[in-house]
Amino acid sequence: MKAADTLSLTHERVDDIPLLLGFMQQLNFPGLLERHLGSHHLHRGLSNGWLATVWLAFLLSQSNHRKVSVQDWARHHPHTLETLIGQPLHSVEFADDRLSIILRRLHDADWSALEADLWQATCEVYEISYQCVRLDSTTSFGYHTITPDGLMQRGHSKDHRPDLPQLKLMAAAAQPTSHLLACDIVPGQSADDPLYLPLIRRVRQQLRQHGLLYTGDCKMSALATRAELVAEKDYYLMPLPRTGDNADQIEAWIDEAALGEQPLHNLTRVNEKGKKVVFARAYERQRSQSSKVADREVAWTERVQVIQSLELAKRQAEHLDTRLCEAAAAHPRVLKEPAPSAFLTGFGSDGLDFELGMFVPDPENGTMAVQSAVSVALLRSFEEHGIQIPYPQRELRMLGGAQLGVVEPAAKE
Repeated sequence: MKAADTLSLTHERVDDIPLLLGFMQQLNFPGLLERHLGSHHLHRGLSNGWLATVWLAFLLSQSNHRKVSVQDWARHHPHTLETLIGQPLHSVEFADDRLSIILRRLHDADWSALEADLWQATCEVYEISYQCVRLDSTTSFGYHTITPDGLMQRGHSKDHRPDLPQLKLMAAAAQPTSHLLACDIVPGQSADDPLYLPLIRRVRQQLRQHGLLYTGDCKMSALATRAELVAEKDYYLMPLPRTGDNADQIEAWIDEAALGEQPLHNLTRVNEKGKKVVFARAYERQRSQSSKVADREVAWTERVQVIQSLELAKRQAEHLDTRLCEAAAAHPRVLKEPAPSAFLTGFGSDGLDFELGMFVPDPENGTMAVQSAVSVALLRSFEEHGIQIPYPQRELRMLGGAQLGVVEPAAKE
């Protein structure tokens, strides 16, 4: 009589490994990384390209950057990894010394060439529209030891942790897909202004295309940056900072709109309900600009748009409402219940008209002192928050060729 065969079942968690490795194989990560990292001629087992690819899958799957954990993770997924890779795994594949070799080769790799090859591989997978490229920087801090030439340095912290060292990342992304095109990592104390042009040049070389629109914040508005974009037949869009000569010009442009010297046109967009709504009012002007690019004089006409955001005006009015009530409530003679109230009563020729109402328990003792104290508190609050009172401005026009003359006093005999 023949004994029954024993069926042995082995359970193995798959997690997100097939998704990650499948996506990386579509991008040809193993071959691409192998071309840039290379492998020693005596190397046995998985190539450095495959080792780096599986290691990257581990990082994304486990959110763990420690080398010591990779080998143990691979031992728990042998069937999954061997099936996806199509090669047998040996016990030493993800040992510490092999991963250290990967790190050294990554450190010595040509990252610009690697990024360019990765971009071409991505284009084979996705059809990406990149009529516009958005550039911006961010920071990341950590509990690191600061070294003189290291990336982690103390600088202006966007994370509100100036006590910790940080690194800065300047990135370029295709719009509207937000697909990352290129990035630079620099020490945390680096200024943003000089980081734009090197990255723009790399993106232009990667895409092999001119005539793109590059957008960024006001730190991208340096004259040298704008001049090179014009010289390369590209376009730019960014807010102008209120610094240098721009400060006086911007104030004058805003005054022209506020005084009605420049008619404002409605800017519309389609909202989530499919309706066309007005989101801002604006006018456009032009000014001449010139600068040298590689010892060549570049001159162009720059379009400047002066825009009044209706949503921003609404929020500012709401904040002003809050500050009015806070200034009144801070006075000891003003009742907390019923609380002070502010009302927008009209649109004056020189600003918005508000009325502030408050209750005092003892009006028989006079209200003039309360009104004065609240007004002084409001002026102090306006000054702290940069709110200017729009005093009326008037022009005197002489009609019919009339002239003003100076009357000389009569001579004494």
